[in-house]
Amino acid sequence: MSGFSQSDSIWVHAHGRYRRVSCGDLDWIEAERDYVRLHTPGGSFLHHETMASIEARIGATAFRRVHRSAIVRWDRASEVRRNPDGALTVITGGGAEVRVGRSYARGLLDELASRAPFAA
Repeated sequence: MSGFSQSDSIWVHAHGRYRRVSCGDLDWIEAERDYVRLHTPGGSFLHHETMASIEARIGATAFRRVHRSAIVRWDRASEVRRNPDGALTVITGGGAEVRVGRSYARGLLDELASRAPFAA
């Protein structure tokens, strides 16, 4: 799947019922052992699925893996900043600060540089 449409969703089981979480509402996703936590403007939801599986399901059009434990909604990210320790952090559309893993940093910086209209 190369991306998602607004009708794509993930059914999350919680408290004896199922809730539909639209992929269009996802802000970022983080790994929690054998689960993923789906962060949306309306709250977060624990879902039993691996990062690799959910990454394949949501596609790479609007999302970007930035850490082995984090995927962000790239088209809503508001900022990428360098921390005092040299690591990068992505600020999501919802304001969460998601640390970029070392192995993902070079690709992220290369992508940002290729999108910049001019070099500083």
